[in-house]
Amino acid sequence: MARDMPAPTLEWAYSPVQSFPLIPTSAFDTAGSVVAYPKNAAGDGVADDTAAVQAMFQSGANVFDLLGRWYKISIPEGATLANFVGKTGIRIVGRGGGFIDARNYVSGSITPILTFDGSSDVHVDFNYIGQPLATPADPANGIGYRGAAVVYFKNGCNGAAVFGGFRHARYGVLSGDYADWTKGGNRDIFCKL
Repeated sequence: MARDMPAPTLEWAYSPVQSFPLIPTSAFDTAGSVVAYPKNAAGDGVADDTAAVQAMFQSGANVFDLLGRWYKISIPEGATLANFVGKTGIRIVGRGGGFIDARNYVSGSITPILTFDGSSDVHVDFNYIGQPLATPADPANGIGYRGAAVVYFKNGCNGAAVFGGFRHARYGVLSGDYADWTKGGNRDIFCKL
């Protein structure tokens, strides 16, 4: 059943009444885990929090808590916010928060926000708002071929669950690669968007 999503405005993003339903924290097994938070981030969806979010993902923790806030990210097109290679037990807990992507996409390259490469036992729950295309009624602008792949699984990922609300993304969840079949082999990936 599709979930109705309100217009992508900051008023929507911060409204506790219209926010996406939360996945109970108990659904994510985090016992004995190292938890990281975006330190020194504004979390207001306006200030650029890219460095703080990247530092959180590079901290070596396996549980990342977004504290129910919205983080504006701005990284070059084609770059990835975080890349998890061969990791097990990664948990990203949004608590109704997520990322506002400030990038304006001009090419058709696959631009993942989070990449899981050969990882297993991955559970993510966050929201994403990208930038709308300037003229969505014009097929010549590349509709369907621009924007982010919010969560990208490749090279044999196994056992993943993705929950969230993703707006203005090329792909909510991408598995494998059209041009290179060897990047596939992913299995047991559950998505509820």
